[in-house]
Amino acid sequence: MLVQLPKDLTEAELSEGTREDERWMIIRRKDPAGGIALIFCNLSTAALTVPVPPEAPAFALALFTGERRFGGTPAAPLPPAVIDSSSARIVLAGFSAALYLGAKAGHQ
Repeated sequence: MLVQLPKDLTEAELSEGTREDERWMIIRRKDPAGGIALIFCNLSTAALTVPVPPEAPAFALALFTGERRFGGTPAAPLPPAVIDSSSARIVLAGFSAALYLGAKAGHQ
């Protein structure tokens, strides 16, 4: 799905903190038809709480790099399977990323 989304509809948000133990990034890839993908990245060594954008309708976790199959450990915190506008934050393991895919409007 990410390959199909126009790159000009991509936005990135970085943490404003300068502390290396609190760095994160959120990438939004939008589709003109209404689909959206959110990628949450923890750029720090330790687990970190990352804010969820308030516009999030309903997103399902598609991939988490902290899973064991990607070299993660069983002790790594797993992000929630679903997030929406009521989700204020998610916790990500150190140096991990979570890809969430949102449904197109009217297809939730």
